[in-house]
Amino acid sequence: MSRLIIYAALDDAQLGAESAVFDYDLDDEINYDHRVGEPVLIANIGPSYAEAYVGLGKLSGFETLPGFVNAARVEGLVFFPAPIPLAEPKPPRVGVFEISDENFDRIIGEVVDPMRVEEGAPGYEPAISESAFLQQLRREQADRCSFSGVKSDTLEACIIQPLEHGGHWHISNFLLLDAEAAHSFSRFDWSVGPMFEILLNTHAVGRDGIEAASPKGMIDMPYKSVTRLDRAAVNWHRERFFARLS
Repeated sequence: MSRLIIYAALDDAQLGAESAVFDYDLDDEINYDHRVGEPVLIANIGPSYAEAYVGLGKLSGFETLPGFVNAARVEGLVFFPAPIPLAEPKPPRVGVFEISDENFDRIIGEVVDPMRVEEGAPGYEPAISESAFLQQLRREQADRCSFSGVKSDTLEACIIQPLEHGGHWHISNFLLLDAEAAHSFSRFDWSVGPMFEILLNTHAVGRDGIEAASPKGMIDMPYKSVTRLDRAAVNWHRERFFARLS
């Protein structure tokens, strides 16, 4: 599945705005009207600023402004701490286009340097990454909870090692869990072993938790997602799990 991107000639009024409109071609409305509500990357290709990916928002609709100007409206805009240079040739015009999942995920992954950014620091914006991490994990795991292996409509991107305890804001430090599993994971009622086995405090999770755990006895994740996990973060969580048992 592809993602959306708007190439625009940005001006001062658009930069920093939470909601903005961008010029588009009439064919864009025909091609993408059914995708209103999806996340959309914003890239500048105009002369006023560097050609780069600059932000992320949600496509909220297409409209005609006074003077018969066609405009795509984007809400919930969050501009990146620093522009990310374009990785492919710019299109011949402004408007709405498609970008591959792989490129979308790569760009979002560059928004925050997981080894440097601390919570509350300039440029720290969890809403960008948290939303993008959840979307990426849902795609990779087909909406299945890593704890149960069952599809869920209450999925969360649950952080393994919080930033205030030395964790990094990176997808490798997140698990895709349904709300109940995420809550019990945050309480250290269960954890992940060195071979990615599920470790349970049976008293804390109760019969419901025991029955909900994946029958494989392992966290249910694709190989790519498992091998990407931050081992240091998993070790940190497991240590606190065992400390709580003692």
